[in-house]
Amino acid sequence: MGKRLLYRISEAADILGVSRSTLYRLIASGELAAIRVGTAPRIPAKVLERFVDQAIRNVRIDNR
Repeated sequence: MGKRLLYRISEAADILGVSRSTLYRLIASGELAAIRVGTAPRIPAKVLERFVDQAIRNVRIDNR
């Protein structure tokens, strides 16, 4: 299996270039989805990709 499916909170924060606190706020606000594996929160890779894609689309719309 090549590509990872899930990331820990700290890893997802590093990928997005934000703090762990910011990532938790994004999850709490519903802007970013998280799942639980046992008791540990994990961020699916697809969720990170969609979040970045949506942010890019929002910038394009705002710059029109």
